[in-house]
Amino acid sequence: SDLGDSRRALSHQLASVKILAEKYGEQHPRTAEAIHELGRIYVDISEYSLAEKHLAQAWEIRRKLWGDAHPDTVASVHILGWLALLKRDLDRAERLLREALESRRKLLGERHLDTAKNMDDLGTLYIYTGDYYRAESLISEALETRIALLGEAHPYAALSRSSLGRLAFRLGDLVTAQRLLERAQKDLRTAYGDEAAATF
Repeated sequence: SDLGDSRRALSHQLASVKILAEKYGEQHPRTAEAIHELGRIYVDISEYSLAEKHLAQAWEIRRKLWGDAHPDTVASVHILGWLALLKRDLDRAERLLREALESRRKLLGERHLDTAKNMDDLGTLYIYTGDYYRAESLISEALETRIALLGEAHPYAALSRSSLGRLAFRLGDLVTAQRLLERAQKDLRTAYGDEAAATF
């Protein structure tokens, strides 16, 4: 099962963190990466308190090593913003996701997959807060980038279409919502199969 896979990944990653910390020390890039990945696994299994503890620890190490403008530090800010969104701490989520997006635009430019992911996540937040204009602008831009870099039928493009479909539904545009959601499900089924697509 997916949960079983996640638990195995968790056990493996806990061991990796211990080994790397003993070999290199805690203030080392490889240790920071392992701690960050451990935090991501905790997000996947909805252990949000443990996720935040480890993701914040990795962020602090990266800030000390490289400063705020390094791609890895920015990745930490982004995932902490996404975690805040999952916890419905919307003010903190907005602050962190906006900070990460501003940094990625400077570091990577507009047409980069990490920038697109950041846009999509911030757009999702704005759906929750009811700022539908900003939500549509950000998610549409993310979709354009994903199509340009990955192709029309890529699962990442499907996820942006799905977000736009949910937004259209909230706005009462049921025809557009159905079109976008059906296309997103079709592409996700092609990529992952019927059962996996149903979880998105």
